[in-house]
Amino acid sequence: MANSELYRVSSYTICVNLPEDPNHSLLVHGYTGAIDRVNKKVARMIKSRIVLSEDMFDQLPCSKETVHTLMKRGYLTSRSPVEEREYVHSMANFLHHTSSRGASSFLFLVAYDCNFRCPYCFENDISSHGKGWSKQVFTKEMVDRAYQAMCEIQPNKAMHSKSITLYGGEPLLAKNKEIVKYIVDEGLKRGYIFSAVTNGYDLHYFTDLLGPQKIKRLQITLDGEKENHNRKRPHYRAGDSFDTIIKNVELALSLGVRISMRINTDYDNVDILPALFDLFKDKGFTDYPNFSAYSALVQQVEEGMSCSATMSGKKTPGDYGQIAPLISIEAPTSDFGSDGSVTSVISFKECETPEEFELQAQSCSNDSPSYTASEMIDEEQYIDVEQEEEIFLNYQSGTSSIDHQKILQEMALNHPENGEISVMPRRDFTRKYLQFAKENPDLMHQISCQDYGIRQTFKQALEGKGLLSFKPVFCGAQTSMLILDPYGDLYTCWELVGMDRYKVGTYLDKVEFNDERLSEWYDRNISNVPSCSKCKYAFFCGGGCAAHAYVKNDGNTKTSYCDEYPRVFHTVVPEIFEEQKEQILQGV
Repeated sequence: MANSELYRVSSYTICVNLPEDPNHSLLVHGYTGAIDRVNKKVARMIKSRIVLSEDMFDQLPCSKETVHTLMKRGYLTSRSPVEEREYVHSMANFLHHTSSRGASSFLFLVAYDCNFRCPYCFENDISSHGKGWSKQVFTKEMVDRAYQAMCEIQPNKAMHSKSITLYGGEPLLAKNKEIVKYIVDEGLKRGYIFSAVTNGYDLHYFTDLLGPQKIKRLQITLDGEKENHNRKRPHYRAGDSFDTIIKNVELALSLGVRISMRINTDYDNVDILPALFDLFKDKGFTDYPNFSAYSALVQQVEEGMSCSATMSGKKTPGDYGQIAPLISIEAPTSDFGSDGSVTSVISFKECETPEEFELQAQSCSNDSPSYTASEMIDEEQYIDVEQEEEIFLNYQSGTSSIDHQKILQEMALNHPENGEISVMPRRDFTRKYLQFAKENPDLMHQISCQDYGIRQTFKQALEGKGLLSFKPVFCGAQTSMLILDPYGDLYTCWELVGMDRYKVGTYLDKVEFNDERLSEWYDRNISNVPSCSKCKYAFFCGGGCAAHAYVKNDGNTKTSYCDEYPRVFHTVVPEIFEEQKEQILQGV
């Protein structure tokens, strides 16, 4: 036994039930990027903890050809659990290092002041600085210093992102028009273009700065339909703001500006998404190719955080690395299921060394599980590496107490599926959205769902338009993003601006970083967050929002913020596969 090569189910194999296809399951691999449809007997084998030697292949409920396909795809591996974990750590660190060498992105926080009085805004927290603190605005001298500091931070101008984001407070206040124009004019001279995260209320004062070559992209937020929005996002003087925003969206679209409409959604207003979609159609927004919208789940904001105004459509760190495809692997003929035991949907090449990782990157476009008595496991998020390693080593040495022959016998039986995943809020939100999308297919094309990019990523992969991208980090705050505020302070994350304990440096007189604070962000990736390092979904979610983790865990960024990612994954992926199934199976 000790001289025979052993194989085990990869710890990073994800088995997804297909509610519309009870005879099959979908396999997704967490670090090869393979996606495959398998029949239920193969799925039960994959869910087992069995350790195999080659002389046991004949006893499996599938052909040897299928077993070898599963090995090629990464679901069966000769790596021990510890070796797999170390491989994933090396892969994450390399991809993070590669992404950190990318372009530096800069944001100008024009002013902390705002003309709205939203009850959930981070200004409620920073108001303790004093009544006039948020009134500080960039001066022309500070703008000049900010542009100079950008070149001190990254001397290689070619390594600057060509787009600067304007942020606040509210960056586009009518009273700040002069300084905003100076920022834009000076930026244009230096070869930059601009985007802005804005409430859209004073937008009509900025028409001369709006357009594809100036401020080319805007994120604008609605809190549901008119009545709900006016109650939650009132103007500090005028009160109602909905109608003014809608008029300004029309104006910006006509000027060629790309509009990303964020719809803050909670359980009180989720049912209005179809009505908002009808409004967008009636106003002609959906006729513009430069208009998009997405539904964002409103969460309870942790103390000391902003209102989660994330720019939709911005470049995210999902392009750090991909796994290149092999020549198509044909699905083997199987004695279980007329369409084969395995239908290979996405192929892959597994890189063996960091050098190979680099070649692949350059080729791109830019809690312990519980087990049943029969050792069959439910789909779990976290990997108990120590326990799996012990099982593997015990079998290798011939001292295993697990009856693997019994498991093989049980595989031939038609076991019922184990319990369903429990329903959680974000999953409910996603399901509600998918329900609306089924009832109105056009809605999905115009209003997307904030599902951490799962739908888009898997849809493109299943349509053959790209490979699954891996995220060693959650967002640019962990790689190269810096925010410059009007006080001369530097921050990495726009969720935590305006509070001294989250500053990572200053650029006022000269650029000075607090290396310890900066490393809390720039050194964080899925390999050094303990819970992420044993999570099979880690490369898809990137470890979750570091800001939420930082605040929720008393300043510790080396913690995860899952936000029910696995549950959303198991909700969205089956829906996408069902949509694409006919096209996929015809192409196999």
